[in-house]
Amino acid sequence: MPTMYPKPLPRSVASDPLRAAERKVYEALEASLGPDHAVFYSVAWLSRNPRSGAHDGEVDFVVAHAERGVLLLEVKGGRICRDQGTGRWTSIDRAGFPHTIHDPFQQARASKHALIEKLKDHPLFGRAWVPAGHGVVLPDCASPHGPLAPDALPEITVFAEDMPRIGECVDRMLRYWNGQPTAGGPPNPHFLSALTEFLAPSVDLRQPLRSVLADEDRELLRLTEQQFHLLDFLNRQRRVSITGGAGTGKTVLALEKAKRLAREGFRVLLTCFNRPLADHLRRCAGSIERLTILSFHQLCWHFAKQAGIPLPDPGASTLTPDFFSANLPNAMLEALERVPDRFDAIVVDEGQDLHGGVPNAAAALGCPRELVGAAPAVLRRHRPGRVLRLPRRQPAGLPPCAVVSREPRRDPLNENLRNTTWPNS
Repeated sequence: MPTMYPKPLPRSVASDPLRAAERKVYEALEASLGPDHAVFYSVAWLSRNPRSGAHDGEVDFVVAHAERGVLLLEVKGGRICRDQGTGRWTSIDRAGFPHTIHDPFQQARASKHALIEKLKDHPLFGRAWVPAGHGVVLPDCASPHGPLAPDALPEITVFAEDMPRIGECVDRMLRYWNGQPTAGGPPNPHFLSALTEFLAPSVDLRQPLRSVLADEDRELLRLTEQQFHLLDFLNRQRRVSITGGAGTGKTVLALEKAKRLAREGFRVLLTCFNRPLADHLRRCAGSIERLTILSFHQLCWHFAKQAGIPLPDPGASTLTPDFFSANLPNAMLEALERVPDRFDAIVVDEGQDLHGGVPNAAAALGCPRELVGAAPAVLRRHRPGRVLRLPRRQPAGLPPCAVVSREPRRDPLNENLRNTTWPNS
């Protein structure tokens, strides 16, 4: 039996009738493959190109073998049709209604190339060679005993009658793309563990028991299922806002998301309004390359000094409140016109504390105004009537929930983690 990620399937997937085909493939792969395989379901990632910015990548399944590389599988349920004249693909649901769908073979091929490029740039893999192939699973369709299209050959397609022996089909596809196991040499000996760390990282996070600022009183906390869903959701979104009451784990999510992005090769800023909280987060994160953790005013000071803008001593007793609410943010805005440094991703914790001129300065920290290549997330305490929004010059506002849309939809964290039973360290 292979190692499955995730295991078991989340309840939201197991009970979703629209994912019946994916569940069928998940169960078939689990029953047919051997222990030398790993199966990753519903995989998503972000890739960064210096010229074109960030790109999203996702695929239904990644099947990995320590010696034979990876196989990316796209799944399409229902009755599938392809118009030979137009090349258009459609799926017929149980009620007989047609739905236009993307070419599954083109989707699988594009995902394969995107993942290969991501692995090349990822610190865990370096420039190591990774054999890779792609295929399509149509679990509700009978085989036509011939190619569906010039690039949709039977050798890389699984049909309904193949499902009981899908393990053999996976081996056939790996041989089709990569030849025998020795062709080209095996991947790096640590390939499978590195791929698992990238696609399905285990998360053990430290969080204070009573106060996020308590340095000594910490306990080991595993993410709740709801937080795992949100972390998976963040893989698929560029701009997102997460709300939740005190103790629901927003700070834990902020730190983990920032660490993951940094480990994937992005230059990441994790910031908040409160300096003790920033100091605490920096101690929790440790030394992670490409991750910068500063309070917002520390950040303003950093950029102002880098640009040579004179500022009074922030510890001086003669400073007025305007120094922090206006002077420092304005100094950073001025500095950003002189200093080219920008971040690929920005994570803001306790975003409700950012007000006045602060959001304008925070928005300027991302990549150019279109935010190409940026993946900011804002986590804030829910207070009715208070919504953090970036300036209108940005192409999309930040809604007060975990959804990327101009029309906000509330999807908050609601499980209080500070009043639960904590595992021992």
